[in-house]
Amino acid sequence: MKRGLIVLLLLFSFNFSFSQKVGLVLSGGGAKGLSHIGVIKALEENNIPIDYISGTSMGALIGSMYAIGMSPDEMVRMVTSPEFLLWSTGQIEDDYLYLFKKLDPGAAMFSFKFSLKDSLSIPKLPTNLIPAHQMDLALLEYLAAPSALAKNNFDSLFVPFRCVASDIYNNKQYVARGGYLGSAVRASMTFPFYFKAISIDSTLLFDGGIYNNFPWDVMQEDFNPDYIIGSKCTSNPTKPDEENLLNQIESMVMGRTNYTIPDNKGLVIENTFTNVRLLDLGKARDIIDQGYRSTIAKIDSIKQHISRRTSKDEIAARRLIYKSKLPELVFDKVRFKGINSKQEEYVKGLFLSKRNVNFTFKKFKKEYFKLLSDNTITSIFPTTSFDDSTKMFDLSLNLKANNDLDVDFGGNISSSSMNQGYLGLTYKYFSKNYTRIFGNIYFGRLYSSLHFGFRQDYSYRKPFFYDLAFTLQRFDFFNSNPDPFFEDLRPSFLKQYEFYGRLNYGFPISSSSVLKFGYNIGNNIDKYYQIKNFLKSDEPDRTSFNFHKFSVSFDKNTLNQVMFPYKGRKQYLSFSYVIGNEENTPGNTGPTLSKSAHNHTWLAFRMYNQSYHKLSDNIWTGFLVDGVYTTKKAFSNYTATLLSAPYFAPFPQSKTLFLPNYRSESYVAVGFMPNILFTKNIYLRCEAYAFMPFYEIIKTDEYYVKYGNLFNNRYYIGSLSMVYNTIVGPLSLSVNYYDKENTKLYFVANFGFVLFNRRSLEY
Repeated sequence: MKRGLIVLLLLFSFNFSFSQKVGLVLSGGGAKGLSHIGVIKALEENNIPIDYISGTSMGALIGSMYAIGMSPDEMVRMVTSPEFLLWSTGQIEDDYLYLFKKLDPGAAMFSFKFSLKDSLSIPKLPTNLIPAHQMDLALLEYLAAPSALAKNNFDSLFVPFRCVASDIYNNKQYVARGGYLGSAVRASMTFPFYFKAISIDSTLLFDGGIYNNFPWDVMQEDFNPDYIIGSKCTSNPTKPDEENLLNQIESMVMGRTNYTIPDNKGLVIENTFTNVRLLDLGKARDIIDQGYRSTIAKIDSIKQHISRRTSKDEIAARRLIYKSKLPELVFDKVRFKGINSKQEEYVKGLFLSKRNVNFTFKKFKKEYFKLLSDNTITSIFPTTSFDDSTKMFDLSLNLKANNDLDVDFGGNISSSSMNQGYLGLTYKYFSKNYTRIFGNIYFGRLYSSLHFGFRQDYSYRKPFFYDLAFTLQRFDFFNSNPDPFFEDLRPSFLKQYEFYGRLNYGFPISSSSVLKFGYNIGNNIDKYYQIKNFLKSDEPDRTSFNFHKFSVSFDKNTLNQVMFPYKGRKQYLSFSYVIGNEENTPGNTGPTLSKSAHNHTWLAFRMYNQSYHKLSDNIWTGFLVDGVYTTKKAFSNYTATLLSAPYFAPFPQSKTLFLPNYRSESYVAVGFMPNILFTKNIYLRCEAYAFMPFYEIIKTDEYYVKYGNLFNNRYYIGSLSMVYNTIVGPLSLSVNYYDKENTKLYFVANFGFVLFNRRSLEY
């Protein structure tokens, strides 16, 4: 009995040691590389074993996922998830947007960074088009635990694995056989200019496809399998097209690769595509299906060369055992690299302000995006190591500090009066606290402004900031012709000048909301004629208002665009107290020539909500409620009262016109804003609003004010816009409707941002 058992064991050992070993090689190819999942799925369904795997770029990613024990179905779920699509855009989810860190938006279209440490003031050109934050986090989430279980030895993964990156300094391929698995895969996927390069062992690495896009030779050298199956989804670069920048870059950086495997060593599965671009990750299912079909077409040939079979049940059982051994992704210690000791104090206060002894990946993700939210840090590359004594992970964050001077250019090009230029400057000083010195200039016929100030952020247990700023601005509603394509009466001579200083103190309520206490002090001067027929020699009326404004406000904002949003929500609540002195100096055309002075005190409350809801993949609809209530009384005359009153201006052009029907001391407005998306950046936006003043401001025969009855009138305002959000700013063609005398419809074309600095008495 014993002798028979020994013979059986010897026979089993003999057969096992000489069993056929199969290697799978996955080429690079961007989104087309998702076809490798279909290849793996077809091989598993036909019981073809995969003993080793190697890959480049997207092939490295898919190969690593298989190497850590993911099944084809799990990989399909991963690459068809909304989170995976974020890899190609770098977009941050709403839950991880930190409004607290943001400065007021400016009309920037082009941004340049200058390092003040350099002797030559040469702009720092961006090294990547797409932020890699989402990719880096996902690789850590998926690969940290398997890398720890394998003790950073790629031979000890669920399936032994190799991936290839490119060492451009030494002009050679870099074969990753060990180390932190996430770094190896990330390096292999770093397509030049698309994603920021990373360093491993002080070697700067890029996409493996530069030197070896089909590493079957690495498979042969490292594992020497009995048979190699290659999955190819790309080809050598085609002749560059003079109109296709990506094609030109690909031709410059991607080397020519031999995609053939000798017949006596294996075969190649060809996956061909005609309409899939580098980052077309949204076509994942179709791409995977193509890989599956290509493999099934060759499955008989594969079976002829590979006699060994591995059942799906056997693989599933092995996966279950393997995954049960994976350590839980919980972090203990955190180390920061790339910053000095004072900067580390700030980062620790911000990053570790609320953490317990250990923290989960979900908590880490929130803290990660918090660090990135204010550009204190330009990039964070996370790596991990496993501590056997604590059974937890130590986190290492390689940070790039930002002490640059940002110079922004922009504005708006318009068919109407909204033409304006913009120059913005922001200097960032990152030490124990984070300081930003900022300023901007707007210039145009309608609007000119000079704004400067500074802000300091403190990373205590409860983070907070304060800022101090000064603004000088002018609105000229007279010299700005509303629309050259339509005849309209030019508005009366109206010019507003504001000079004020502000002091704000604020702290976050949540990632997307902030509570702010503010104090404004300033002087507003309005110059105007109350009649339409006046001479150049006439003197305008002049109203001056010296004021103090105290306010508390709550602001929450997750809108996806500064202008023409179609997703997210903005909520705003404010309470203000204003005290000031009005001085009125009549010109020579008014009904009275007597100067007057009045003291004013009022309270103001504002509630604003703009939200968007998804009805289908292509339709988002929005709703708006805007209510203002004040105890403000009339100023010295009708025009001065209108100019000092709150106003409703829901879309860009309405902010540039003086529209008496939409001005009132107190009002309520509602809106409906459906959006039809053709792509995420091209859409048709419809806006329809109703405006109802509490008490309408009415002009008397003597140019004084009387108030109408409660909710006696309502006015409508609307817009229909075709919008294209370009990489530098929105391009829009709009037809706008105003409920007023004379011209009601206006056509306007804009390219850029119609934005202004905050008004002095903005609620």
